Amino acid sequence: MTPTVEHQEPQPLVMRPIFRLLAGLALLWAIAAVNVLWVGSVTIYSPEREARRAVLHRAVLDGELPDSISNWSSLGANSVALRPVVPWLAEELASWTHLDLGRCYQLIEFVSVILALAVLFAILKRTLSPTMALIGCLYLAAMLPLSYFMHYFHPWDKPALALWLIAVALLLMDRVFIASLVISLAVLVKFDAVVVPMLYVLLFAKRMEGRRFMTRLALLCGAAIVPFAAVMMVRPAADEPRDIAEQFVINVRAFGDNWYMYPPFIGLALPLILGGIGFRRASYEERALYIFAATIAAILFLTTNFIEIRAEFVPVALSLPCAAHGLERFLAEQPDRPVPRPA
Repeated sequence: MTPTVEHQEPQPLVMRPIFRLLAGLALLWAIAAVNVLWVGSVTIYSPEREARRAVLHRAVLDGELPDSISNWSSLGANSVALRPVVPWLAEELASWTHLDLGRCYQLIEFVSVILALAVLFAILKRTLSPTMALIGCLYLAAMLPLSYFMHYFHPWDKPALALWLIAVALLLMDRVFIASLVISLAVLVKFDAVVVPMLYVLLFAKRMEGRRFMTRLALLCGAAIVPFAAVMMVRPAADEPRDIAEQFVINVRAFGDNWYMYPPFIGLALPLILGGIGFRRASYEERALYIFAATIAAILFLTTNFIEIRAEFVPVALSLPCAAHGLERFLAEQPDRPVPRPA
């Protein structure tokens, strides 16, 4: 009599934590190197643009334009003088390390890309599986090369993205005091972080006792508004008036002329559409992130050159949790339909 052999399912291979960490760091290093050192070196950090970068670098540090230039908008640099932290940091790094100023900017950006993706993975892993969290990070990484085109000096975008995501992670954990410090720094890096307290309203307005909520919200609003107001007082001429209606028309025309290769259509539309599909399946926290992301995207469409997607990676990142649920609907296996029998 032949003995029966029980079928055993193959056991999944489990990697030790130290090897997981090393694999994750290697992936982050590769993504940062491709974007900053390869794509960046032939776009915003190219030698051909060094002279123009030097002019804006000095203008942002001094808070005023050279005599030969009439206004910030003529350089495509409206309000950039309100973002002094990263140029100051690059200047200090250059003096400490004796590296070229461009290399210092690349170093800051390199670290920021790694930090932003690591924090994004932690945010996504709060509510998603590690696989889905990794897919979300890889999607954002795949879109990052689009952020290196259409300008020659924007060294604050990746540091701002990293600080935004750190602030969001802290707010999700209700670490309000530390979040307020991060928000203040983020506003000085790039002032659009002034709207971060709005996320706290979406997250906790209905889930926290009234007095406690208002106290914490006041702290967050103060942390955002005070540094922004201080920079505006010191450098009032750096932000020239914007015509929202005109900007809207510019953005609509840009989409019409380039719809088949429009960067926000490529990078931002997909997670927003998938997020809308997965919205009903999402948790309260994920829905708050999605609403916040969609609101930011709408504000940016009315106030910025929307085709320059580098400013839109925050809504891309924050729409990913809901987008993952939308993606799961597409990936779900459909039950087999019964085969009709002939009569």
